[in-house]
Amino acid sequence: MQHAERLRPEEIAIALAHVLADPGSAALAGPKQVAAFREYVAACGLGCEAAVLRRGAALSAVCVVLLLPGRTAVVMLPSLSRGGLEERDQRACVAELLAGLRDRGLYYAQALIEPAAIDQRRIIEAAGFIFLTGLLYLRRGVTYPWVEPPAADAHWLSYSDAQRERFERLVLATYADSRDCPELAGLRPAEDVLAAHRGAGVFDPELWQIAQRDGQDAGVLLMARLPASDAAEVAYTGVPRAFRRRGMGSLMMRRALQLCRERRVQQLTLVVDERNDAARALYARFGMGEYGRRLAYIHRWA
Repeated sequence: MQHAERLRPEEIAIALAHVLADPGSAALAGPKQVAAFREYVAACGLGCEAAVLRRGAALSAVCVVLLLPGRTAVVMLPSLSRGGLEERDQRACVAELLAGLRDRGLYYAQALIEPAAIDQRRIIEAAGFIFLTGLLYLRRGVTYPWVEPPAADAHWLSYSDAQRERFERLVLATYADSRDCPELAGLRPAEDVLAAHRGAGVFDPELWQIAQRDGQDAGVLLMARLPASDAAEVAYTGVPRAFRRRGMGSLMMRRALQLCRERRVQQLTLVVDERNDAARALYARFGMGEYGRRLAYIHRWA
């Protein structure tokens, strides 16, 4: 049986050219796109590994894995529309890659698949990935339509190492009855949850904030600047049960836009579970428009 070949760091560009290519195109991703992605990976502190199968000198399968802070991974696959790649070999490559990750202390691996990529869905389902949900990618400009900053009745506490445990407790409290990927709640300890959010972009402790009302921690907002971009992302926002239905979601969105404007960021982005109707309605009220959708799958080792 032919085994997958692990690529050396200097060889990974060829694998990225396959997995970053437009699924509907026979052309590979260009050098600039690959270089920009590698700069993003480095800026976020992610690991990047790749494996391939060959038939003779030609590639017949390609897999890339991103190793994220917080001890999870993202598996990336190419479209089979480009000549030479074979589904049987692609399945074998994914299976071998997952086997190699089993003993590396990861909580789970994810795959984010274009809805139209039927071949990729077959491959990851054959490898034991379970469908989780659809994710909607939203964005808006930060100045138009104009949104007023939050009212002055909230106090904002920025992140520091001295406040780490406080942030951890609050994030865990917001998971209770959450409608945003609830299947992931409890799979990781709080310190790894925060580490994962820290790897969402360029970390700035002033963009991680706790909202306080009446002297109590009433919500958390975790944002990140996206590398080589004029955008910032809401990596996570949550409200503990006692403060829900009290306008905290609107408060968080106003604060996020305010922080963007203060830093002259032009775009605000976020990702939401398509099942979370309340959050989607909130984001729609704040002018967030959909620009992409992915199907989220998860793999856990027995």
